[in-house]
Amino acid sequence: MIHLILLRHAEAEIVGPSDHLRSLTKTGRETATNLGKIFKDKNINPNFILSSDSRRTKDTLKLLDIAGSDELIAYSSEVYTANNADALVKLLTSSSITQRLSGKEVLLLVGHNPAISELVEKLSGNFTSLEPGEACYLTHDSADWTTGLYQEGEWKQSMDIFNND
Repeated sequence: MIHLILLRHAEAEIVGPSDHLRSLTKTGRETATNLGKIFKDKNINPNFILSSDSRRTKDTLKLLDIAGSDELIAYSSEVYTANNADALVKLLTSSSITQRLSGKEVLLLVGHNPAISELVEKLSGNFTSLEPGEACYLTHDSADWTTGLYQEGEWKQSMDIFNND
């Protein structure tokens, strides 16, 4: 079984030196820190993390404080520029990423809307609009990422895993 956690970066400032360099707001920093506590409390440990290379996604990931090692993280401008779910699937099934995913069961993808929310819908069949700092946990019965990522609507969605009640 493979597990895919899709996370929209936490709330960012409306303006910055450029879109790519926008920082997190105070609320965004608090949200990311709290989400990191939920990861720890629920013992969610990604084997591999793929993140946009934007400042706000890097800052979100840093505040989650879950990686444990920089070797688990790959930053990609392609996550930043992905404008839809198909672009993310293409990236995730590329040879450079599938090699990194080989033998891994839990992937955390940190990205942007609309692509990150569209990917939830594409894989699970459920319309979802992730808010800043919101994550969705998906599972698939396959052990192979490429096979699973091409099976649209076959993923099971469980957003409540990130509810800290």
